[in-house]
Amino acid sequence: MALAATPPQPGGVGTRTLGVDFGLRRVGLALSGGFAPLPLNVLPCDDDDAANDFQDIARRSARVAVGEGASQIVLGMPLNAAGEEGEQANVTRTFASTLALAAAPLPVFLWDERFSTAEARLRMTAYASTAGALDAVAATVILENFFAAPAEVRIAAEQVPLTEAQQSAFDTARAAAQSAAAARPPPLSASEVRRRMLEEVAQQNLGGQGSPKRKQKRGKGK
Repeated sequence: MALAATPPQPGGVGTRTLGVDFGLRRVGLALSGGFAPLPLNVLPCDDDDAANDFQDIARRSARVAVGEGASQIVLGMPLNAAGEEGEQANVTRTFASTLALAAAPLPVFLWDERFSTAEARLRMTAYASTAGALDAVAATVILENFFAAPAEVRIAAEQVPLTEAQQSAFDTARAAAQSAAAARPPPLSASEVRRRMLEEVAQQNLGGQGSPKRKQKRGKGK
């Protein structure tokens, strides 16, 4: 009987990480490897079509993570003052599940973000005065707190699991991508590309020799 794979543990300082501050109107993104977190951008949300918008935001966030070379994603979990989950946390978990599928196989971890927005407001003058920038700065605070936490606390961060249906969909998509990649011919080597170019030039030269240009005769003037 095969053993279940051990879930990955959150990486510490030196692990390139995308921080996500989720909100129903805006989602802030930031990047850090443990030092000097960088606010990236803010993605707007559409309250009127939350399900489709969650998927779009999740895919865009995942593309940013891959494009920035992140090895993991840390998503802020809005707990209340008592450290418990309320309505906002439930909505965040729904988005977290969508993000986990879009970002797979990158792991997505949840992190307490209770005071990140308040801290971000204090820092706004260091970045920008626009309201939208607040969410990106809040994402940097999430990353700072994540990397500053004791190792045992960080390692205990909850990873967002894929549901059975999501895992099945991911495995199917990955198998299809692998089959498509295997069906494609391997790329040509540099020597083969050079050989073909020389062969093409030689053919063009032979074609030019077989059809010399005719000299045009000048007509006599009237």
